[in-house]
Amino acid sequence: MITLVIPTEHMEANYSILVCDAEKTIIPALRDHQMHLLPYMSLASGLLSGKYRGGAIPTGSRLDRMPFMKGSLPQNLGAVDPLQAFAEARVSSWRNWRSPGWPETRS
Repeated sequence: MITLVIPTEHMEANYSILVCDAEKTIIPALRDHQMHLLPYMSLASGLLSGKYRGGAIPTGSRLDRMPFMKGSLPQNLGAVDPLQAFAEARVSSWRNWRSPGWPETRS
């Protein structure tokens, strides 16, 4: 059996809806060199997943294990709350729009 491996050129960068600095410099440079972005922390260490909603820090979570990150939680949650409201409004309007008979989705 022959296995074909096609090498890809890529760069890893912290990239999410909260941290999108890569759009200014990294992504254009990668595009110029025909390279790809491999984002990490795309859920912003759990902030965008709702894990820290209300400011609670679950035991064993990344913020619990990295105390130096706890200080920025209120500011980061302040950025996430409007995004959450925006997303919930869109989900609500989609649920009202979809056709009867479509399978239910989890909330």
